[in-house]
Amino acid sequence: MRHRLARRLFREFTTATKWEKLVLVIPFIVLFIDADIFYYAWSRHMVSLLLLSSFVLVFSVIEIFAALQEIREHIASARRCSDLEKRVIDAIGQFPVRPTVGQVIEKMLRDNPHDDVGRYDLYPVVCKALSNLFVEGGELKDHHLGD
Repeated sequence: MRHRLARRLFREFTTATKWEKLVLVIPFIVLFIDADIFYYAWSRHMVSLLLLSSFVLVFSVIEIFAALQEIREHIASARRCSDLEKRVIDAIGQFPVRPTVGQVIEKMLRDNPHDDVGRYDLYPVVCKALSNLFVEGGELKDHHLGD
């Protein structure tokens, strides 16, 4: 309970992609270099360099927070899409024959009127689910629907 924020951030960081981790590591490198420049300016009493390095130091910290926020938003979007895909697969399983994309979208909107999911959010998820579940002839692949 005491370190809930740190555990959540660490869990999100471990599920991030390689590029997202790289995007987060680079600001820390810049922050470390700038902190070294700031310390040099502080120890030598160089006011102009101290002001400039403190300015860059603040921007480095802001960049780290922005990168963390971007990673969190991406992970939340991926989780939401995954949950939505599970619900779409369940809805597809309720049809006796292979449904069309429009039929699945209408069923999802009719069954869940209070969700904040719209047609434009559902369309790519339904297309992906239908293409993953059915082969060219229209028969099911090895997935079990409605289980």
